Amino acid sequence: MQAPHANLVTAATANFRKPYLWVRADLARAGWLDAGYSNWIDITAFTDGVTLDSMATDVEQGITIIGQTVAGSGVLTLRNENQKFSPHGAGLYSNYTTGGMALKVPVIVNAGFYYSATGYHTRAFSGYITRFTESSDGSQVVCQLQDRSLDLLPALTESVMYIGDYPDTYIQRMVDELAAAIRPTTVLDRGLFPIPFAWRHKESPWEELEFVAVSQAGLVYFNKDGALVFRDGTYMARVANCGVTINAPLRSANEWDLSQVYNDIQMSWQGGVLMKRTEVWAADCPIRLLPAEAKTVKAQLRMPCYEVATPVVTKDYRAVSLDGQVKSSGVTVALTAYAQSATAVLTNTAAMPVDVTWLRLQGSYLDLQDGEMIEYEDSESQSNYGKRSLSPRCDYVQSRQQAETCGMFFLDRHKDPRALYTVDAPLLPWLEVGDRITAVEPITGLNEDFFIMRMQQVLKPQSELMRMNLTLLRRASIVPYTDWFIVGTTAVGTAGRYFY
Repeated sequence: MQAPHANLVTAATANFRKPYLWVRADLARAGWLDAGYSNWIDITAFTDGVTLDSMATDVEQGITIIGQTVAGSGVLTLRNENQKFSPHGAGLYSNYTTGGMALKVPVIVNAGFYYSATGYHTRAFSGYITRFTESSDGSQVVCQLQDRSLDLLPALTESVMYIGDYPDTYIQRMVDELAAAIRPTTVLDRGLFPIPFAWRHKESPWEELEFVAVSQAGLVYFNKDGALVFRDGTYMARVANCGVTINAPLRSANEWDLSQVYNDIQMSWQGGVLMKRTEVWAADCPIRLLPAEAKTVKAQLRMPCYEVATPVVTKDYRAVSLDGQVKSSGVTVALTAYAQSATAVLTNTAAMPVDVTWLRLQGSYLDLQDGEMIEYEDSESQSNYGKRSLSPRCDYVQSRQQAETCGMFFLDRHKDPRALYTVDAPLLPWLEVGDRITAVEPITGLNEDFFIMRMQQVLKPQSELMRMNLTLLRRASIVPYTDWFIVGTTAVGTAGRYFY
């Protein structure tokens, strides 16, 4: 949580609250790189309301699900005065619509309250319009929103192989490879373990982030400022209370079912060894090149490779003219290589056609070792609920130590259903998913710390409708101890309990 302005806190907790709402859309195609969003268009005057839903994990599938990436969403409702937003008119959206939809228009929403005559506010949402629907009478448009995970979802990408990166370094590498126009800022934990070998092959960055999160018993999501957040498994033990206390009735949010319980964790790991440079691909037929012709050859490597060398004339490729003369020196090769594929551009600089009769690629490949499965069970949970097995897919668990840690962590989180609570309260716009707060239940007297795992907001000009609904997880159910220490960071706890 970012520290809110003192006047915003005062205004948000006053008996009478005058709401402040600010909605901007990138109708001028200025993009996320527009400093201060100065060229974005203010559409607040046409806004009837915004509802937002942010999650760190899918609470409907059990709060203990680790590593599951979840996109934040929302609905923006606009008044369509003079058909300002209609695709068939000369409105603001006329250059953005296809089939009646304003596709991937960036939107930012700020919410807050007035203090005296000044509006104090903070960011509530950063993302895109993914669907645009006009009412039958044309008086209103409803826009479906999705957070900035949309930039990472559809594209299948490739990368080189990285060795020994901690998750924060590897995630930052993925972010840096994105186009500048969609590159988010990041808030990254270092992670519990380094990843010995990491690469992408025809996978979306969002899917890759999920693999990383599972390997660290953590979570990945976009926050309301549009930053990419990675939290490892120790986050809930480390984060301090943000200083907010909510006094309101708590309601159970659970639908108790066995889909939330796993008491037999089968954690697999597979390591690898880098081998000396050898042949990793070879062309299966001659390649003819006309004079001055450049031809692209795509290669699927036999094994994942740390590096692939640019072919050397005579050593890695040969070319002959149609009458049998050796013309290898007249052919050049430019190589772009990833971990599991490569693209070679062959250019014939000779004044005659040639056949490249032999072409190979050499590289240092990763020899994947025989894997191992480690099983962790809880007999008490199995007695209560029956044996329920979970085998997490985790490509980046690559050592026994890591598999043991993740397996025990998964078992602890999944062996029993965890109680969730919801609380409905006036909006405190500076709160966000992952914050640790105190909740006081006026009827039962419950007074404990909770984590915000889901935050639903209703933002409307009327003060009584500027509200939030929080899904909360008791801290004590996740972190029952207080006398622990982090190696190299904090002093030994009173009982000397080793935690991290």
